[in-house]
Amino acid sequence: MHKKPIFFIITLIYISFGVEYIYVSLFLSESKESLLGIVPVLISTYLFRSILILFTILKSNKITEKLCRNKMISIILTSIVTIGLLSAEVNYINLNSIRENSNFVIFMSVIMIIYHFFILSILALRSIEEVEFIYTIIISSISIFTIKRIYSLGHWNGHNCYISSVCKLLTFLGFFILLVGVFIEIIRKVRENELLKQELKVFYDLTEYNQHNNVVIFNGEKKPVYANARVRYSSSKFSTKNVKKLSCLENLSLNKISEEQSNVIYDRVTKDSFYKGVVLCENNNALKLDVQKIKVNTADEVFVATYRDITKDYKMNEQLKINESKLKSITENIKDLILMIDMDENITYVNNAVIELLGYKKEELLNSKYSLILEKKNSIDIISKNLKESPYKEHKLICKNNKEIYVESIISQVESNNVESAGYIIVARDLTYRNELESLKIKYKEMKEYERIRKNTK
Repeated sequence: MHKKPIFFIITLIYISFGVEYIYVSLFLSESKESLLGIVPVLISTYLFRSILILFTILKSNKITEKLCRNKMISIILTSIVTIGLLSAEVNYINLNSIRENSNFVIFMSVIMIIYHFFILSILALRSIEEVEFIYTIIISSISIFTIKRIYSLGHWNGHNCYISSVCKLLTFLGFFILLVGVFIEIIRKVRENELLKQELKVFYDLTEYNQHNNVVIFNGEKKPVYANARVRYSSSKFSTKNVKKLSCLENLSLNKISEEQSNVIYDRVTKDSFYKGVVLCENNNALKLDVQKIKVNTADEVFVATYRDITKDYKMNEQLKINESKLKSITENIKDLILMIDMDENITYVNNAVIELLGYKKEELLNSKYSLILEKKNSIDIISKNLKESPYKEHKLICKNNKEIYVESIISQVESNNVESAGYIIVARDLTYRNELESLKIKYKEMKEYERIRKNTK
């Protein structure tokens, strides 16, 4: 029921109790001293059990480990030692008067009774700490046997006919409490196991019938020991019958990955106990792979691999990266000024043309307000007015050296999820050269008009 070493040691104590009771009932009840005189002076077995009970409060030690490792041998030895001690002590009592050593017997019994209560107190504290019901049962049962010893010593005169009956009653009560407690504990554990089974079934079904991920478990030799239903029935070639033929990590799917990738995965899992990433198969399929090393016990470990095919998303993402790279190349090399601002009018992107024309560093503009580079009188509501009136706007931008540059801007709203606005994109063109040409045209026309008037007046 319990796998803790402490409970096996306590089991040995009760085996000693039982062997002693049977031995006394069968061989000493009709002896010349009778059970009435023998019960309170059985010191050797009491001392033997006191030594055993000491191991219940000690931390892990070699003796306890050896006793638990060879349980059947430990039970046999406990029985033999108990019978041997009883026989030796009874022979000693037959050869010597019981009364001659009564003070020594009583003194030793009192010392061990105090010792037992000390041990039981420690077990009670452990019961509170570990919240184990079985501790309470064991403490109650052993306490009954200790009370029997106290009663026997308190009424030991060799002629009290009630001692035998009371001792038998207390012995019965000690074992009865233990049996009832163990029965209750078994029922409690059965219920806990049922709840645990239900919880484990949920986790098992979550893995076995996972509709999203493939799950394969490998042993320490990298051979698969389990594959969920999605893996087993994903292809007729990969059925329950031949899943065991897979031999290493590169066979996580029907599409093998390269040996180099397999080695990288294995080295990473060995070193860090996990691996997470995207691996490419030899047929250009892409897998999102998670591998984790889990210790089953102190000696064994398994590798749990979870993966799914993300080829479509992977290719789309790669194409998106290529398109983004092309777009970035265009925007970075175009002569027009391109800016992006969020809904709070913070600058989130500028191309090289903005940096070169205005004289700012990119770090100085990013996350700064758009009004930093606008003419003060045009900085208020320029975006909202543009969108309401027209996307085109001629205005001034302020350089870092406070030089003013005339630009023509086109402002477009960037939508998120086709519903909410994520910000604005502004494309501006320097009008300085155009304005200079316009000014030259005007001056040229003025000069032509002046020449015409001058000729007419002659």
